[in-house]
Amino acid sequence: MLVNLLIGILVVGILVFAVVSVAGSKSVLALREATVTPMPDDVASTYFLPPRAGGVADPLTVENLGFQPVGAYKMTGGAGPTVIVAWRKPEEDTFLCIYQVTVQETTQEATDYVTLSQEGGMLTTGSNKGGQLLPSSKRGHYLQTFETFSLSELWKKHEAGLATLKKSTGFVPRHPAGKLHEIIAESIHQQVAAVEQIPLWKLKLPFWFFIRQNVRHNKSIKKLYGDLA
Repeated sequence: MLVNLLIGILVVGILVFAVVSVAGSKSVLALREATVTPMPDDVASTYFLPPRAGGVADPLTVENLGFQPVGAYKMTGGAGPTVIVAWRKPEEDTFLCIYQVTVQETTQEATDYVTLSQEGGMLTTGSNKGGQLLPSSKRGHYLQTFETFSLSELWKKHEAGLATLKKSTGFVPRHPAGKLHEIIAESIHQQVAAVEQIPLWKLKLPFWFFIRQNVRHNKSIKKLYGDLA
């Protein structure tokens, strides 16, 4: 999820246990105040242009995958200034989100496919292992990450995950509902609240950073969640 990615980017390269605990916990607590704000349409539209013209993804590829532009958003409260560019399946709440996070004048990019279910569940398929940093905030929220820069390949992984959830849990994507920036902000705040409920969570951050996100990366939800086996 986005909150995991932002925290993971912040602590990359930190090799001292105490520093990881302090830096990671500060970034988690900072996200209590995270805000996601829609950009004006004339600004947002530039992100949907072909990459050679300043956009973030090939419009034809995205269209062929069945997505339509939703908007672009600015997020504050994370590892650094963050831009979120989003598309949505017109028939359901399945989103393609590309994040651009700027830290110390370096911009890093990551991609998520996110599907919300009628029962309140969620499947996220991401391209950055930092998404695995923190435990899921709610039962029924599933997350898988893979090392790929291809939108099409990552979408295939997401479709496979949806098929697994449908077979195992009856997961059905919900009809479009709500504003995306509100959905993202609510998800971040829920994630932070859930982490704060974990006993000694600050001391567990180094383990999550050095071990958890690495061992869970490049694994399907069927391998990651026992209830789907």
